[in-house]
Amino acid sequence: MRGLTSLLLGITLWTPSLEASPEEGPSPTNHTEFSAGYQLMGPAQTWHGWNASLSRGFGSKGFGWVVDGGSVYPEGSPLTLLTTGPRFSYRADKDATLYAQVLAGVWIESGPDVLPIAYPGVGVDFRPDETLGFRLQLDWPLVTPFGVITAVPRVSAGIVIRPGTR
Repeated sequence: MRGLTSLLLGITLWTPSLEASPEEGPSPTNHTEFSAGYQLMGPAQTWHGWNASLSRGFGSKGFGWVVDGGSVYPEGSPLTLLTTGPRFSYRADKDATLYAQVLAGVWIESGPDVLPIAYPGVGVDFRPDETLGFRLQLDWPLVTPFGVITAVPRVSAGIVIRPGTR
């Protein structure tokens, strides 16, 4: 599992970007960004935890790739999500970017239990500054090999850091 996570992280950081042409100007999604913050899963059961993601935008069409991880702590035992997938972004105005994503990966409970999952979601990034922002995200429903689980939406909020965008 550690090797897969390292591989996905490496691909996200080092894949060459498909640069926008000079006529198009700079792309609002053509950069690497890191996000970290709080996540809540529920409402059937309310689980609190943390979430972090690393994403890379490619070109001016709004396509990017995300590596996402986080944990919540039901009854004190960690439940960890490790996912990756495409993100499609749209810069609504100079201060807000809307996005939709489909993340796929694994749900790891304490012990040997690993479940493949998919989590479609939407979000908005508010950017008071080019290098720092704030993110609100909703992922729902949870898709598993056993069916769709609607009782476990994931809501997260956190900071977004875009290194090298000044």
